[in-house]
Amino acid sequence: MLRRSWKLAATAAVGALAVTLLAACGSGSEQTNASGFTEIKLNYTTPLPKTAAVEGMRTSFSDKLADATDGAVEVNPYYSDSLLPATDMLKGMQDGRVDMGYVCASYFPEQLPLYQITGLPWLTDNAEAVVGALDKMSKENDAFAAEFEKQGVKPLFFVPIQNAVMVGKEPLTSVDQFKGMRARSYSFPAEMIENAGGEPVFLSYAEVYEAMSRGTIDAVFPSTTDNALDVSLTEVAKQFDDLGAGQFVSCFVGLSTKAWDKMSPETQDEVTKLADAATPENLDAFVGLEDKTCDRLKEAGGTLSKVDQSVVDEWKEMSGYDSFEGDWAAAAEKAGVEKDAADSFLTDYKASIADLSASNDYVSGLTRCMEG
Repeated sequence: MLRRSWKLAATAAVGALAVTLLAACGSGSEQTNASGFTEIKLNYTTPLPKTAAVEGMRTSFSDKLADATDGAVEVNPYYSDSLLPATDMLKGMQDGRVDMGYVCASYFPEQLPLYQITGLPWLTDNAEAVVGALDKMSKENDAFAAEFEKQGVKPLFFVPIQNAVMVGKEPLTSVDQFKGMRARSYSFPAEMIENAGGEPVFLSYAEVYEAMSRGTIDAVFPSTTDNALDVSLTEVAKQFDDLGAGQFVSCFVGLSTKAWDKMSPETQDEVTKLADAATPENLDAFVGLEDKTCDRLKEAGGTLSKVDQSVVDEWKEMSGYDSFEGDWAAAAEKAGVEKDAADSFLTDYKASIADLSASNDYVSGLTRCMEG
């Protein structure tokens, strides 16, 4: 069973004044325009800055939705946790403070237990396969679909994520370096750090730069290279290590069911159609974004290195990595998922990953970057 010392405990509170202000800028009216589309303003929030790659994908979706509905649906974005913390995203959707949001599995281990399988590193490094599998299963796996419905959110599209790196000030050359290390982490990687003698620290990514600059953390694992660059982390930590961990998290752009229920059938149809089209469009753009990230890393003076496999293998053995699938299943059951449903989900998810990996030619952006 996963240890709980590092697990997220959502503590952010919203004052009465903030609640009043947010209520004043909530979803718009339920009137429809001449084409039958609901006139509605959707407040969207994300912990990432406007420059983040995913925001290009979300902006494209929002612009197309506005065009398709003759301007009836307007998305108002709030960046860098400026509307509410990422840890409060699901609650914000449930109580109407937020209509759309960037939701990451790692923030909600108890609310989205099946989705936590995406936090298991070294399962796959094929980003396209992960997105395709999640999109398919969110529509076809009843238990997985019910998980989102219970939390009052509809995934619009799952976002392709760059493969994991460790960001720090020195290259990782020995498992002994984990002893005493304070690393921003969560989920299974946090347990691995803890079992190797380190101290995992849970922070929103918006807090990572300050923590690293003040020395309250020594490293970030897992991270993506683009997220690190988006918050200028290379100013205080220039070493990027590829441990071969591959995919380690999943995030999606979601719509609250409260906002969805306010929409006319015509509006809902356009949202669904554009959300379905967003997945292949995002994947098409993803490889180019990875290559741009490589260029940005070099320009920022960062160093990307491959960690020796013997170090990785020793760390995985030390941390009890082989037990993590069982830990995930046990945590899902504890959160209320039936054992048969969890077992079926894991089997189907891994099968989808295998099938999609065999049918695409994706090569990790980290590999392409190190090969020049």
